[in-house]
Amino acid sequence: MAEILLDGEELEFFDKDSFNYVVNLPYTTTIMPEVSAVAVNPSATVDVQDGLITCTSADGTTQKDYSIHFNVLPKLDLFLAIGQSNMSGRAPYDDAREQMENIWLLTPKGGMEISCNPMNKYSNVRTDLSYQGMGPSYSFSLMLRDLLHLNIGMIVNARGGSSLNVWYEPGKECYDATVQRIQQARKWGVFKGIIWHQGSADWNPEDNYEIYKQHLAQMVEHFRSEIENDTLWFICGEVRQLEYLKNFNKDVIQTVKEYITYSDFVSSEGTTLMEDNTHFDEQSYILMGKRYAEKIIEHVYGDRTTITTINPPACTDNRIFTLLGIYVGDDFSSLPSGLYIRNQKIIIKP
Repeated sequence: MAEILLDGEELEFFDKDSFNYVVNLPYTTTIMPEVSAVAVNPSATVDVQDGLITCTSADGTTQKDYSIHFNVLPKLDLFLAIGQSNMSGRAPYDDAREQMENIWLLTPKGGMEISCNPMNKYSNVRTDLSYQGMGPSYSFSLMLRDLLHLNIGMIVNARGGSSLNVWYEPGKECYDATVQRIQQARKWGVFKGIIWHQGSADWNPEDNYEIYKQHLAQMVEHFRSEIENDTLWFICGEVRQLEYLKNFNKDVIQTVKEYITYSDFVSSEGTTLMEDNTHFDEQSYILMGKRYAEKIIEHVYGDRTTITTINPPACTDNRIFTLLGIYVGDDFSSLPSGLYIRNQKIIIKP
């Protein structure tokens, strides 16, 4: 078989030596695509019946059967994960290769497949595939799925080493490429948030980060316009905890609420780096992803009554914990806004 066509478009990831395909379709689908096929040898015969494609050689001695099964997905909660290498991920994932049920990843042609590491593999701005590893999107999406029982759609589009200068407005390489991905994803659901991890490429300005902050605010405004949601939540993350990056974290990330509306940040405190002294290790990516998820839960889903805790601390003595199980004291009034666990129940601090 030379190719299989769905409504005249080539089937993504078709391999003549693979015979069974599941094609996911958007939640709005009411009519299944028309299936057709083209044989390598024009003299061969091709028969298409109810998703079964039979290709018979010209002399009738060889027959190959291909099957197409269509699966209409539910409406997805979509998240855009962008930035540089610590968003794309560089950690090994030997213990995290399994498929992530109910978490879907946007493919190069705008389809959706069940997600698995590395989640930045389909970025249209990424560096070489061999560099892609586990990043924060992994635990971020798992935590949202497990706590909120959501069907998640991830658009992971990071690029290692990228400066904000290639991201912040139309005409910039990473911005324009990411807009293409946003447009591909729209048919699958509704965008609920943007998570952003970038900054070490821009750590040493001459203006106390004022231009960087202006450009970051412009980038968020432009992406919100593309997504058509002026109140879409934007969560950024502190870069690694090294002395020369301290001012960037303090002056840019920790103050993001002051110059971008509907925004918040996550701390990188407690993270550790791989031997390259540049990229988070596996456990730190998992921690950062969960911190991103906590912020999204707080700001986007905080009014839900069906949040399920994962192994909540078995305490009934009024001690207060974060969703990650970290003890934060007994005085609720002194805590910052967010979601907490007390007496094995979720409580919300406005």
